[in-house]
Amino acid sequence: MTFTAFAVALVIRVQWYIVPSMNSSGLASWDLTGGSDPWYMKRVVDYILAENAHLIWDADRNYPVGGINPRPPLFSWSLALGSMLLTSLGIESADATWFSMLALPAVYGAFIVFPMASIAKDNFGKGAGVIAAWLIAFMPTHVQKSTWGMADHDSFVLLFLTLAFMFYLRAVKAGGDERLSRKTSPSLAGMMSAMSAVMSERRSATINAVAAGVFFGVVALGWKGFVYGPAIIFLAYFIQVAMNMFRRRDSTILSTLNLLMLATIFVMVLPFYAHPQLNLVFDATGLQPLVFIAGFTLAITWITTGFRDKPWLLVLGSLAASGVIFFVILYVLKTLDISNAWDVLLTGSGYFTKNKIFGTIAEAGAPSRGQLFASFGPIVFVLALVMGLIALYDGLFKKNQQNRLVLGMWVIVAAYMAWSAGRFLFNASPAMAVMGSWGIVALWGASGASKMAQSWRKMGIRTPGDRITSARKAVWRTPQFSAIFLVLIMIFSQHATYGLDAGIPGTSPAEAELDETIYRIAPDILRWNDIGFSLLDDEPYDNSQARWYLGSFGSGFNTYGWNMAYDWLADQDTEQPYSSRPAFVSWWDYGFQAMAQGEHPTVADNF
Repeated sequence: MTFTAFAVALVIRVQWYIVPSMNSSGLASWDLTGGSDPWYMKRVVDYILAENAHLIWDADRNYPVGGINPRPPLFSWSLALGSMLLTSLGIESADATWFSMLALPAVYGAFIVFPMASIAKDNFGKGAGVIAAWLIAFMPTHVQKSTWGMADHDSFVLLFLTLAFMFYLRAVKAGGDERLSRKTSPSLAGMMSAMSAVMSERRSATINAVAAGVFFGVVALGWKGFVYGPAIIFLAYFIQVAMNMFRRRDSTILSTLNLLMLATIFVMVLPFYAHPQLNLVFDATGLQPLVFIAGFTLAITWITTGFRDKPWLLVLGSLAASGVIFFVILYVLKTLDISNAWDVLLTGSGYFTKNKIFGTIAEAGAPSRGQLFASFGPIVFVLALVMGLIALYDGLFKKNQQNRLVLGMWVIVAAYMAWSAGRFLFNASPAMAVMGSWGIVALWGASGASKMAQSWRKMGIRTPGDRITSARKAVWRTPQFSAIFLVLIMIFSQHATYGLDAGIPGTSPAEAELDETIYRIAPDILRWNDIGFSLLDDEPYDNSQARWYLGSFGSGFNTYGWNMAYDWLADQDTEQPYSSRPAFVSWWDYGFQAMAQGEHPTVADNF
């Protein structure tokens, strides 16, 4: 079932994009979807293939001054390596590059099915694993950002971020909270001894923590915003450590696992982020937030492990006092205009800052409530939030449920980020799928399905007639089963419809065809209205103005914008004013106007 979900996910992300990508109407050539970012990625990949080196200084950025390529290298290098592989198989080099750029985002997007199924299976059972695989396969916001031709880093980043969470959750589950050292000391030797005991006694947890660090490192080498993943884990870690103090439990294992994960990330990413031309180690858009997280984790580890045997109130008070002093120092530095660390911590490295620049970016704005709910499936979204709160409760107040706290923090923080800015809708999809699958399993258990099956067998199933009669009686005696079964039908039919809708370009005729196919699924007799009423809407089907079931999602290739530009440049005497025409990407708009009107020569030359 999980592998079938992977195959379906791949088909959805490829089927409706593969042909238009090879012969677009605007370019009469290869095309990419997703705006300007994939085209810049193509420029980087071309440079890698030509020079066998990463593009760091780009003379055409901020033309004619030039600028640094702001994107970490791993995603673009994966595309280049894919092109090299296809070339070695005999495909012409230029075509191989295009095939690699078009196909790999969809492949990355489909492969997320497997870590999603593993997370749900590890924490909620095999059934939840299968359901999580199917939920992410059809998750509308995930489908939109992982289609064929969407050559941006989104699907790559989310695949490895999910793998990182999978291994971290396994590490926490295998770690436990036992005291492995009889005594601890705040000295360096004492701390190293305590952590060495963890690595010796908890080998499985240690290996999984390092694996989590490796995959977070992969994400960091593909996207500078990776730090939100370790930040979610740090929040869960901080809360868990505080609760352990009240319960007189040891946090040495948990602290050691977090430090191992963070150390692995630094080892992997420093060669890039510390590059002299980039200098991103202490930059707000680079590693500075991770440096703070590592510093906080080291301080918490030293206080809670080194002074573990001291009165818990003294330890907790020392931790709180240290935190207050640290933030007071940061605020003073901000007031004196010496450091922006205060703003970095409180604005998520600027991701949650609402300034004039962000006001010009559609995805930086908060999504509408309808878009927010529909992007994950309305019922799935609500279920995920409810189960996230339950997971927080389990993690805080139940023994050996530390992984539940991480899952609860993951979905709550992801929901808040998605609520704040449209850019984070895609990033929240794994958390919604995992916790939504747990909610669906819980609903099925609450429906009494297992008891109903037992009652059915007890009533007699020897003959076909007995089976039918017994089934009718069993269903009648378990009304909650019928109610929840209808809810589950609504969840999966709605989720599948939204997923297919997100996988079809908005301008594709396939959308109208599929919309009518969905309409025709219901037998005509259900729309029969000769007696004054009908079970379903009896209006004649007409999708000339709007779709009945589809049309809420979907994206398209850039050809629409190019066609509009060509049309405007070719015909300046049109009666329809340009301002009233459908708008396309703003930088194209600006560039084409600059060329056509002879204004802003620098911009015109650049375009």
